[in-house]
Amino acid sequence: MRLSLAAVLLAHGCGTSILVSYPTHVSFLRAHSEVITSTRALEDPMQTTRAHLETGPLRVACETTTVVAKVETTWSDTYDGIGRMWCGFMAVGEGAASFAFALDSTNPMRTNTQWEVAAAAYFGIDAAGALLYAMLAKPSATSWKTVGPGTEVSQSCPDGIVVRAADQTWPVGHDGSLGGDVHALASAVVAGQAISIAGDGLAVPWTADARDRCAVAAQFSLDDPSGTCVAVRAEPATPNPRVLAPLEIRIRLHVPH
Repeated sequence: MRLSLAAVLLAHGCGTSILVSYPTHVSFLRAHSEVITSTRALEDPMQTTRAHLETGPLRVACETTTVVAKVETTWSDTYDGIGRMWCGFMAVGEGAASFAFALDSTNPMRTNTQWEVAAAAYFGIDAAGALLYAMLAKPSATSWKTVGPGTEVSQSCPDGIVVRAADQTWPVGHDGSLGGDVHALASAVVAGQAISIAGDGLAVPWTADARDRCAVAAQFSLDDPSGTCVAVRAEPATPNPRVLAPLEIRIRLHVPH
């Protein structure tokens, strides 16, 4: 009986939980919602981008990580109609538990019913407190600020990333798409020309292998001058048909706030 009482206390002590939540600042115990209303960088963020060529389809894939050593975050602690409904349901459930314990304590077949009486009293008082809180607590929100590190990871490419082949340059969009005459880049890939990904003064060369060349040749309906694509197409298909360029470039950009 003691174990079951302890379990019920943990599950239904909503009035007590509400009281404890204020000094411990645990909003969900009082059916409040904590949301972030704004953020402000206190130091210059730094971006690190990993970019690589994909040849099925021909594009640049990026993973950009933005790290800020200090970010000021503004939080809002709200208590609205949904919170009142939640507290009301908690109070009703706890009231039902109180009634069940009180009814069980009157069973003539039971002995040593002081635990049921104590539980019924506790839950009755606790339910009344939760119900008053649900009806009378102010709906106004409180806010506070915290300062700490912030990290954000996205699949977008930053400005300044380009793909180069010979004397031609193709700008890379935020979604990894290639601007300019992409057909000319495909021809350069199939012809085995020297290609590189560049940005922020850095460049990484990339040489297409047979699968890369054949994937691009099939995508743009180009002839393969090396004659190797017939043999590549005859090989069994791999579980992952996407062909990735083997090299990556890490570009570190200073982004002022």
